[in-house]
Amino acid sequence: METKQALGSFLKARRQQVKPADVGLPEGIRRRTPGLRREEVAMLAGVGATWYTWLEQGRDISVSPQVLSGIARALRLNSEETKHVFELAHLLSPHKENLPEAVLPTNVLSLIDASPYPAFVTNYKTEVIAYNGYAKAVYADFAALAKQDQTTLHFMFINPRSRIILPDWEDQAQTAVALFRSTTVQFVEEPWFKEQVAYLQQHSAEFANYWKRHGIVATHETTKRLQIPDIGTINLDVTNFAIQGTPGVTLTIQSPSDNQSAALLRLFKFEKMT
Repeated sequence: METKQALGSFLKARRQQVKPADVGLPEGIRRRTPGLRREEVAMLAGVGATWYTWLEQGRDISVSPQVLSGIARALRLNSEETKHVFELAHLLSPHKENLPEAVLPTNVLSLIDASPYPAFVTNYKTEVIAYNGYAKAVYADFAALAKQDQTTLHFMFINPRSRIILPDWEDQAQTAVALFRSTTVQFVEEPWFKEQVAYLQQHSAEFANYWKRHGIVATHETTKRLQIPDIGTINLDVTNFAIQGTPGVTLTIQSPSDNQSAALLRLFKFEKMT
C-alpha cells in the first residue's frame, strides 16, 4: 500500500503544478485549487473522475499501462517521471535485490586512501561507508556521527557545513532529493526508507518541502562548486563508479576541474584514514 500511496501523492503533486492554460483549459473565475482539478485530469486522460480520485487517494485499485500513459500525458510528465509512476504502479518493476551490508574489497579502500582528491563510497541508502582524508577535511568525519547522520542527505540538509561550502546549496539540495526519490522507488515499503524520510522531514523544513514536490532526476551531478572559507572557490568534476561485487554501492571521486582548483585543493591539511 505504501507504493500506491506514493503514486497517489506523486500524481497529486504533479497535478497541482500543471496550469490549465498548459493543456488548453480556461483558467476560470472560481478556481481555488492550484493547477488542475482532479476531474480535469480525468477528462484529459479519458477516465472516470471518481476512479482517478481513488487513484490519488492511494486506494487498492488496478491500473493498466494504457490508462497510466494517458494520465502521464495529461500531467505532461517527462520520460523519467513517466517511468517513475510506472514503477510505483508495479507496471515497470525495478530490479530489487536483497542487498547485504557492503563489505568493501581491500583494493577499493586502498584506492580511496591513495586518491589525491576527495573520494568516498556510498550505498543505496546514501550512507557514507568509506571516505578518505580529503573528503573528511572538505565535508565531514562521517564515522564520528550517529548512525542516522552518516548519510549524504543528512550532510546536505542538517549538517550546517553544507550551507557554508555550497554556494548553490538550494539547487544541489533539490537535485539530491529528486535523485534519492528516483533511485529508491523500489524501497518505499522498506523500514529504513520510511525511517530516513521521516527523520529528514522532522529535522529539515527544506527537505520536507522538496519531498512534497516529488521531483525526479535520472543521473548524478557531474560538477560541483565549493566555496571553502579561508581557501576560496574550488570547482570539481564528479565521477561515479559501480564497485563490482557490491551491488547498490557507488565510489565517487571529485577531481579539480582546473589548475587553480587543484592548487587550492592542495591547501587542505589532513591525515590518511588507514
